[in-house]
Amino acid sequence: MIPICIFYLNVNYVKYENVRLTFSISVLSLYRIILNNNVMKTSIIFVLAFLLFTVKSSGTVHVITQNGFSFSPSSLTVSIGDTIRWQWTAGSHTTTSISVPDGAQSWNNPLNSSSVSFDYKIEVAGDYSYVCTPHQGLGMAGSFTALGFTSLNENISSVRFSVINPFDESLKIYSSEGSALLLTLWDLTGKVVLRTEFNGYGTENIVTESWPDGIYILSVKRKDNGKETVKKITKSGR
Repeated sequence: MIPICIFYLNVNYVKYENVRLTFSISVLSLYRIILNNNVMKTSIIFVLAFLLFTVKSSGTVHVITQNGFSFSPSSLTVSIGDTIRWQWTAGSHTTTSISVPDGAQSWNNPLNSSSVSFDYKIEVAGDYSYVCTPHQGLGMAGSFTALGFTSLNENISSVRFSVINPFDESLKIYSSEGSALLLTLWDLTGKVVLRTEFNGYGTENIVTESWPDGIYILSVKRKDNGKETVKKITKSGR
């Protein structure tokens, strides 16, 4: 008999903060078989060999340090979902965007003894440029390039909702979360296609007739506590 590891995780209490799990399809198939045979009713049983699961972080934090009258590193390449963190060391400075891709949020934040760091989460692919406003004339500037989606690890659902997938002329999202939700959709280039709010109860119907067929990335995030579920969905004309 081949030894296996069995993990018992209670459905009502499993929480993964900023962590996404990727499981082998064979494990998911085995899990369905277990449920169909009613082996367990109140718990999820994940039967794994040790090499069948991978834990991946939800994004990388890239630290840019204010060093005198410069930013270090002054340029870098990042990915959608990563976070840029500017870190203050001395003096009074800012990090201020001067050029961002269409659909991206601009920023203007002080870097000083009262504001020692600033985080910016990247949601749109493209080129970003920024400066320190009071020291721009001294060449205190930087840039970064955000790459589009090349892969996606769908996280375990922490927000209760369902979606018709694939979808065609409309995208229907059902939820009983009972809390305001922020819905964001990207195409695979990293462009934000839609950003809207949903009261978190009932059905949200989004007209998508004019959208091109293809794969989209859907993020559903609670506004009150930041919990988020990410899914890959497909528009397929019939």
